[in-house]
Amino acid sequence: MIDKLTNAGSLRLSNPVPSKLSPRHKLVAYLTALGKTVTQIQEETGYSRGRIVRIRQSSAFRLEVERIQRELQEATLEKLVDRIIQEGHPTLDKLVELRDQAANEHVQLGAAKELWRTLVPERSIVREDKTLRIVLSREDLEPLIQAIAEDETETTET
Repeated sequence: MIDKLTNAGSLRLSNPVPSKLSPRHKLVAYLTALGKTVTQIQEETGYSRGRIVRIRQSSAFRLEVERIQRELQEATLEKLVDRIIQEGHPTLDKLVELRDQAANEHVQLGAAKELWRTLVPERSIVREDKTLRIVLSREDLEPLIQAIAEDETETTET
């Protein structure tokens, strides 16, 4: 890793952690965000294993990977929502058709139940019974019994 002495006499690393990302570094970030291995990234970029490891140690690199992953997730979610919207109406239309026109009563009932589940979200109420059980020994209770007795004595005297 240590390569040369600079003019000032200090050591210079031949493979430093980058502070700014080049387009090739961003390619490494993109491939990392996609879940590629170091070996696969080596093949794609031509970088050595050591160079990839050093690039991945950069805070700028980690931020870039997080940004790319966020963008990929948003794009995927957007595509999924578009598909749900695209398929939602035809699916509901088909269920209505089956409910209203199917020759078999079981098919009609199944379609009606599916429509109901689709249109009316299931709600449930959860009630919890929280019982606290405290186990005390006689030794633990004696100071409490004494305090109660003293308190009762004071209240009867007034």
